[in-house]
Amino acid sequence: VLTGLSGGTPFGGEYSGPGVTDDGNGTTYSFDPVVAGVGVHTLTYEVSAGNCTVASSASDTIEVLAIPPGPDTTGVSDFCLGDEVTVTAVPLDPGNVIRWYDEAIGGNLLFEGTDYSFTPTGDTDVFAQENPPGPLCVGERTLTSVTIDSIDPEITCPEDITEIVNEGELFTIPDYTVSATVTDNCTESPVIIQEPSAGTEIGTGITEITLIANDAVGNEASCTFNV
Repeated sequence: VLTGLSGGTPFGGEYSGPGVTDDGNGTTYSFDPVVAGVGVHTLTYEVSAGNCTVASSASDTIEVLAIPPGPDTTGVSDFCLGDEVTVTAVPLDPGNVIRWYDEAIGGNLLFEGTDYSFTPTGDTDVFAQENPPGPLCVGERTLTSVTIDSIDPEITCPEDITEIVNEGELFTIPDYTVSATVTDNCTESPVIIQEPSAGTEIGTGITEITLIANDAVGNEASCTFNV
């Protein structure tokens, strides 16, 4: 909203028009372009007749421009924790400048340029805005998302295993995690958890063993085999 606007003479008149709010002081008014809407609008200043003056009025026009659309952007998905990522924006007008912010409105200026590189610590949203040279309308901000790795590890268990114990004895489950094969797109050595854990004693019969692989950001996969 533009406030404290003036310019009408003589003193004591009243302003009117789309988006106009007269301040009631005979001098100033405010103008709300959102209320007025996009287009050319007529603003009028009217002075009532007085003892020594006749009624008069004057008008002028003001144009409200539409906010330009935001630039096209490209985010990043499934980045690995600790990696640098680069988000990209393509301005609609090559003569305009791209500025990156951390909020859709207001916020902090992060970078100026089409390619913004940074090292996020998790899922992150940044916003690209196209800025023309000079006192022209800046564009809307385009949401650009960066999402951390969501790909599960791949784990392969050993084949079913037969263990032999003496009659009446219990079998102590060993650490089978060393027999598993696990890979991940980001984490070099995912953590493997065994259920039941190593050291658990079991009797004769079939026991299902579950191995669970977790990467650095919590993605997991599992496999099973029988002992």
